Amino acid sequence: MMPEMLGADAVCLYKALDFPYNWTRFAELLKGAHADPSLLRFDDRWWLFTCSPPYQHDTLKLYYADELTGPWTEHPKSPLIQNDKSRARPAGRILKFGNRLFRFAQDCALRYGSSVRAFEITKLTEDNYAEVELVIPILKASGNGWNANGMHHIDAHQQADGRWLACVDGTQ
Repeated sequence: MMPEMLGADAVCLYKALDFPYNWTRFAELLKGAHADPSLLRFDDRWWLFTCSPPYQHDTLKLYYADELTGPWTEHPKSPLIQNDKSRARPAGRILKFGNRLFRFAQDCALRYGSSVRAFEITKLTEDNYAEVELVIPILKASGNGWNANGMHHIDAHQQADGRWLACVDGTQ
């Protein structure tokens, strides 16, 4: 598990001693303030997307490592996004669907987590990165109830029968 740990000034990995009740800190992956880290295993390498500095919501950084515990190297194209609150802050796990990768981003242009946008990652190598935007937004405020003011995370899982289950959160 990799919870958001802004107070720890680090991205930390936790291991379950007695799932889901008892966890221990297993490794520190990155030092510094990073928000909403998203971890991905792709092409025999670990990739880590993170928003730093976190409270500005406008910068997306990318790191990679051969081992989960590091050492982590900042990608040469990082920061991938700067000065853009509408697409920099991660909004959940990178989705692998077949041989395609999808990155979700919080749209924080109007306010924190007002909606979620989707991007297909078209190139992810040690030297290069590219993505294209898909339909905007994929999740947005409903105007009332649990997601009246916005939605800012999605974690989609395809079930064995082909249907999808998505875990989302919102703000009132």
